[in-house]
Order: sequence, then C-alpha cells, then structure tokens
Amino acid sequence: ATRRGGVHCVSFSLVQRTCAIGRDDGTVGVWDRGLIGQWRQHACSPLAGHKEGVCGLALSPDGRLLASCGYDDRIVLWHTEEGKEVCVMQGHQGYVRCCVWSADGRWVASAGFDLTVRVWDVSGAERGVVLEQVCIRGQSGRSVAFIPGAGRGGLTRLVSSGARGGFEGV
Repeated sequence: ATRRGGVHCVSFSLVQRTCAIGRDDGTVGVWDRGLIGQWRQHACSPLAGHKEGVCGLALSPDGRLLASCGYDDRIVLWHTEEGKEVCVMQGHQGYVRCCVWSADGRWVASAGFDLTVRVWDVSGAERGVVLEQVCIRGQSGRSVAFIPGAGRGGLTRLVSSGARGGFEGV
C-alpha cells in the first residue's frame, strides 16, 4: 500500500468485512477481508472527495455505504463496492467532526465545530436533505450517537458529547 499521510479515523463493517481509513490528505482508503482472511485494498481505493483531511467515518449498517466527514465542512456519502460518490451533504459552517448512521440506515447524523448536530435523510428521493438541525449549547460536538428506543414512546433518541465533557440529548 502507498503511504498517503496520517490516519485520522477508522470504521469497520462486520457484515461486509470492510474497513475504511480516513487520512489527513482528504482521501479514504477502503479495504476488505478476502476469503482467505487477508486484508486487501479495494480497486476503487483511495476515494478522493474531500478537499481537506477526513476526521470522521461511518459505514452503514449493511456495509454498502460509507459516510465520511472532514475539515472541508461537508459529509460525503460513498458506495463502498463501486467507490462512487452518492451525494455530498453541505450545511455545517465549520469542520464536521463526526458522523454516525441510524440503526435502520435511513439517516446520518453529523456533529460539527459550528455547534450544531444535523440529521440528514440518506435513504429516499430527498437524499442529502437536512431533516433536523439542533444547536448544542455553546460547545462543538465531539461525537454523536443514535440510541434506539431511548426516546419518548420508544422512538430513537440522538445524543452528542461536547468539548467540555458530558453529553446531552438532542
């Protein structure tokens, strides 16, 4: 493998036996574990869709899509097998620190340096549209997670941790 710079983040999919690596040069390396158990780089790798470093990755629950986010203030959705850009989600007013998939694969949530958490539709005809945006009380989001069944009536709840420690429901 060719060295391309420091690695900022990693995401794994046990379903597809895939590993994605986000680098500081704005590329994403995609690897899979072959039938004989050896890791090999995908033919489409590296993925080049970011203008600056990649600081967050999340493989979808089925492992077929990858969300990457970074210092260029955007989230890129990729098809992992083909290495093609599915869509680019823009709207954060500062770098995007992390992203995560909902358990059903319908949404991606992102937390940014702009003090917001955004929930994006990634499943339907409106792919890449912000469904919800929430300010996280004066602290940049360091991580974000969906918690199935933790909200009212058993609905999914979204939580984010901030720079000052602790977490809050979003």
